[in-house]
Amino acid sequence: MANTSPIIYLSKYFPVAEKISIASFIGGYFLRLMNVPAGNDIVILSLSFLSGIYFLSAYVPVKTSGENLAKQPFGFIPLLTQNILPKVFGIGLSVGVTGILFTLLQWNGFREMLTIGFTALSAASFLAFLFTIKDEESRKAFEPRLFRSLLIILIQSYFLWLYGLHDPATIN
Repeated sequence: MANTSPIIYLSKYFPVAEKISIASFIGGYFLRLMNVPAGNDIVILSLSFLSGIYFLSAYVPVKTSGENLAKQPFGFIPLLTQNILPKVFGIGLSVGVTGILFTLLQWNGFREMLTIGFTALSAASFLAFLFTIKDEESRKAFEPRLFRSLLIILIQSYFLWLYGLHDPATIN
């Protein structure tokens, strides 16, 4: 246990923390709809916490056993699928959730956050699908990220469609 990094130790609790955060967001959003003042605070805290979980999940190392370490292929594709794409997914999910938070509360910068998160998640999802379509083990490792990304992409698409890419007040 001495060689275990803090992020590996914390990553065991990410699924539970994610579920708690989503449940508290739903509860806070209903409170917000009923005009309870604490609803906004619960929405802010839950989505901020969820964003932090996704950001930290980007830095969880790829699980490899000692015997599989010598058998791992070298090159750009393994680097992309094992190191770069998990980071892009985690950071893209974090930015996307933050953009959704900004949108719900009508804070400045929500269009930029939605656009950056949408672009990062769309590109990462496309590349993950493209490069893992033949490798079943890699595809199974990316499935949870792809499902999360698809949900966030759909929400971001709706908000971008609803509010547009540009602020109507700035268009001449």
